[in-house]
Amino acid sequence: MATASSHPPSVVDYQFDDPVQRIIVAVITSLASCIGLIGNVLVIIAIIFSKRLQNKTNVFVTNLAIADLVTCSLLPFQVVALLVDPWPLSDVLCTAVGMLTWICLWTSNVTLALVAYNRYNIVLKKRDEYEEIYKKWKMVLWIVFSWILPTSLVTIPPAFDFGAMGYSTRYRVCTADTSHPKSDWYALLTSVTVQVPVFNRYHRFIYVAIPARENS
Repeated sequence: MATASSHPPSVVDYQFDDPVQRIIVAVITSLASCIGLIGNVLVIIAIIFSKRLQNKTNVFVTNLAIADLVTCSLLPFQVVALLVDPWPLSDVLCTAVGMLTWICLWTSNVTLALVAYNRYNIVLKKRDEYEEIYKKWKMVLWIVFSWILPTSLVTIPPAFDFGAMGYSTRYRVCTADTSHPKSDWYALLTSVTVQVPVFNRYHRFIYVAIPARENS
C-alpha cells in the first residue's frame, strides 16, 4: 500500500552530487561573497559620510545593504558545505548559518518592498502626508518590521516541528534540513508569506505610481 508523502506532489527527489557542478557553484558563490562584501560596505560608507545621501529612502537602502552584507559574510560557510561532504563543522553552526541566511535574504526582499512603497508615496502623496508616514519613530518601526517578520517566519515553524534548519543532504548547503518530512512545506510557507506582499508592493509602484506620475 502506498503511503502518503509529506512533500508537495511536484517535488522530485534530487541530490546535488556532481562534484564538478558543486565546484562551479562554490566558485560563483565565493565571487558573489567577495563582490557583495565590498559593494555593500561601500554603500554603507557612502551614505554615512555623504550628507546628500542621508534621506528617508536611503535609510531602507542602508538596511538592505546591512542584510546583504551579513548574507555575503555567511556565504563562505556555504562554500565549505558545497566542497566538503559531509558538513565538517558543528551542526549548531550549520543551523545558525542556515537561519541567518534565510532571515537576511527575506529581510532584503521585505526591504526592497519598503523601498518600492516609499517611492510610491513620494510619487502620489503630498509632502506633508509623506512626512507623516515617514516620521523618525515610524521609520524605526518599518526597519524593525523588516527584520521581525522574516525572523518569525524562519524560527517559529521549527519550534513546532514544522520543518527544521541544518545541513541539506539534497542541496549540500546549510539551509532547510531536507531530511525533515515537512521541509518543502516549510520552505513554501516562508517563501509565499514574504514574496506575496513584496510582489504587491512592486505591482503598486510599477502599475499605479509610475503611470500616475506620467499622467500628471
